[in-house]
Amino acid sequence: MTMEAFGFSRIPSALLIALMLAQPVWAQQDGKQESDTKTQSVQANSDSPEPAPSSAAHSVPAMTERYPKGSINSDELAEQAQVDARSLRTVLATELANAKSACYDRFFTNSCIDKAQEEYRGAIAALKPIELEAGAFQRQSRVDKRDQALAERRKQEEAEAPDRLRIAQENEQKAAEKAQSRAQQEAERQARQASDEKRLANPNERIQRHEEKLQRLREDDARKEQEIPGNIAAYEKKQKEAAERQKKVAERKAKKQAEQEAKQSKPTEPAAK
Repeated sequence: MTMEAFGFSRIPSALLIALMLAQPVWAQQDGKQESDTKTQSVQANSDSPEPAPSSAAHSVPAMTERYPKGSINSDELAEQAQVDARSLRTVLATELANAKSACYDRFFTNSCIDKAQEEYRGAIAALKPIELEAGAFQRQSRVDKRDQALAERRKQEEAEAPDRLRIAQENEQKAAEKAQSRAQQEAERQARQASDEKRLANPNERIQRHEEKLQRLREDDARKEQEIPGNIAAYEKKQKEAAERQKKVAERKAKKQAEQEAKQSKPTEPAAK
């Protein structure tokens, strides 16, 4: 049977070839929207090495048996399910492309292609719940880990709060002391500057102060010289009084000794008969 028998004689050969080549592109576009979520998941987990597809990634029945509803309960299992789903999507897309290519050699090509696409969509629909459950578990796991990290951070901040408060108070005290020291230094500098300006404004003042100091020293020397004779007289008076006291003490001692010697030399009277 020739192409004219199917009414293709009226269609230019170039347009017919273009339509035949466009079929694989349409097949890839059918699954593009459904694979966007999986692509984002791969990008999010690109930091860690991706596990290899398991044996369940070869058919939809194997996938539904490997991942029944509610069975995804860990990050590792969720990631493996996503990997297997992406691998199976690739297998299904390849099978669809092969089926469409085979349809071009059969009668009722469009009906054959529609059937292949319907089988493909059915397989994707059966695979979709596994992908959704794995994605939901991964999102909730990220939320839980984020909340746990925030709770641990708050706990650590609360534990470190007393130390931070103490350090802040110490820094504040040091800053206040430093500001006070700077203010004192500035006041002293201004006082020195005012003194220097005053001295420069009155150059004779320093000479006058020096002369006044010399005058006070001369007056002190003169007063001390005037006090010297009085001090000598007072000293001599004290020496004279001390000599008189020593003389009186010696006289009393000599008188007392003479009385004792006279008493000892007196004869003893005889006893009465």
